[in-house]
Amino acid sequence: MTREELEALRPAIAEIRGFRNQAVRAYFSLDWAIVQEVVDVNLPDLEWHALTMLMARYPDVAAEFESREPRL
Repeated sequence: MTREELEALRPAIAEIRGFRNQAVRAYFSLDWAIVQEVVDVNLPDLEWHALTMLMARYPDVAAEFESREPRL
């Protein structure tokens, strides 16, 4: 993965980190309908971003994940 490609992912990574921080810090006051919507809408993008970064550093490991059936 080039530096430019990694920089392009920065906003997505920040958004993921923000959601994670909110989920951990406000666990008991989360609106679970919003959590479900985030999972339904954003999980495919998260998977794509994670696999892209994984392929750049560890292509053999990424190949194992790509060959698996989706869990959702």
